[in-house]
Amino acid sequence: MAIYIYRLRNIVINQTAKANALNKINQLNQTSTGEDSSQLTTDFSALAGSISVDKDPELLEAIRWMNDNNLTSYKTIQEYLPFEVLTREQAAKILYMFSEIYNFASTTNTDCSFTDTNTADQTLVGYIENACKASIMKGTNGKFSPKATIKKAEFVTAMIRMFEGKKLDETGTPRWKNYFQKAQDMGIVSPADAITFEQAITRYEVALFLYRFKVKYQMLNALNTNKLNNEIINTVPGSIKTGSNPDHSGQEASVYIDMNSIQNGNFEVGYFEVFGTRYKVVKSSTEKYFSNNFVRYSDVFDIASEEKIGTMNLIVSNGYTIDGTIRLPNHDYTLSQLTETNAYYKIKQIK
Repeated sequence: MAIYIYRLRNIVINQTAKANALNKINQLNQTSTGEDSSQLTTDFSALAGSISVDKDPELLEAIRWMNDNNLTSYKTIQEYLPFEVLTREQAAKILYMFSEIYNFASTTNTDCSFTDTNTADQTLVGYIENACKASIMKGTNGKFSPKATIKKAEFVTAMIRMFEGKKLDETGTPRWKNYFQKAQDMGIVSPADAITFEQAITRYEVALFLYRFKVKYQMLNALNTNKLNNEIINTVPGSIKTGSNPDHSGQEASVYIDMNSIQNGNFEVGYFEVFGTRYKVVKSSTEKYFSNNFVRYSDVFDIASEEKIGTMNLIVSNGYTIDGTIRLPNHDYTLSQLTETNAYYKIKQIK
């Protein structure tokens, strides 16, 4: 409500925007004259599309990407009919084909015979069965309800189950709470989506959710394989001095610390790599003591899940780190200076 009121205020004080808005309202009023409610809904959907999304670059690329991967036969926003709702049989095809693109699909469920598949589009029955076998979508009381609409909550829940390869905790209220939080953490939904989460999902939302899911998935893979900008700590190649235990027990190594980033007062989010694993680090606070002397406290996050898993603090004096600690679930590490340089440091596992 606050956002809508603020946007209306901007329209009111902008004469050009005000004139355009009044013109669109007049068009809508003319469309509704003498027509039944179902026709009004169709006309309004078409009008809404022409007003708000016909030039949306993200939506257009999402539709073209879906077309490239045979998730839709359409190539334009107008052909795609973004404000139509999705049926469960259509969702089964889209989600299962999406799972195959990224190798999410695996047979985990064998009881996938439904008594109502005779009512489905027969070209989609195979996708219904495959989506069920992969535990992406299921039925109720032996029925799949292929022609029923699918709720936004159900669609996003299926996406997250597919990505995680398992169910999340569904004992809370509402049951989809953890799925929504995960989708929000991944940038797929926004807080405002919670208001309409129990309503039927539109094709517009399907395109954007899938495309954003795809983008985030690719980014996560890149973060785990490529050297990153804002990587403040990384292991010096060939410097690991002790055994190769999988849990890094007792290992030591030399690391490089990017002090230019550390001392930047606007630097908030970065990454660090130790013993071949990367983590995300977010500044939580900075405590200053003397001129150019401070302790920088940060929270450490798992890159894939974006869950907070630890902390890191660095003691900085006159432009270089003199001491630091990284605390992760399985081990704690200390950072200390190497006497011959202020650029390279030693990391050691302490427990």
